[in-house]
Amino acid sequence: MRDITFGLVTEGPTDFELITQLIQKIVPGEHRFLPLQPDLSATEGFGVHGGGWKGVFSWCEKFGADPGIFFYMNNMTPAIDVLIIHIDADISRDQEINCARPCPEAEATVIELENKLNLALNVQDLMGRIIFCIPSDNTEGWILAVFDSSHHNPPSQYIECIQQPEYIISSPQYKLIKRKEGKPKKNQSTYREKLIPEVLQK
Repeated sequence: MRDITFGLVTEGPTDFELITQLIQKIVPGEHRFLPLQPDLSATEGFGVHGGGWKGVFSWCEKFGADPGIFFYMNNMTPAIDVLIIHIDADISRDQEINCARPCPEAEATVIELENKLNLALNVQDLMGRIIFCIPSDNTEGWILAVFDSSHHNPPSQYIECIQQPEYIISSPQYKLIKRKEGKPKKNQSTYREKLIPEVLQK
């Protein structure tokens, strides 16, 4: 397979690192990964669009407008072969999105979110060049799956249906990530050095 230029639109920098390393593991090669959103080169915050899911949708709406997302991809330097857009499925419960469906199966909610991304991008045919990455409940669910096999076996508990797995992996039982003021706090070095290697291995 030829080397690919991937453009990534993610909720945050730890998501970017995890997704790019997973791609590199699954599709080996001398690929190029361009962090398009959030804008980590900005002097403050995450740039004009901000971080999180709102930043992702803001980015999609901007570049989905005329002349369109494929024009943008083709005219980047270098041109983008594949665009990956990441949001976590937990945003479906946000009042502004409000499209959560009963789980299991997680797919019903993911399809609703895909439809909303299609609207933001103003496209119907992704032409095999745009991939939506929508983990349920969020990327921390992947980490929970790696570090706790007891959550793997349905029907007692579907790991994709566990809400806020970040609170589980930051609990005293796991201590995989820290908490600040009672809320899980992502740390890029912890993800890079400890969590992502385990995900890749397992």
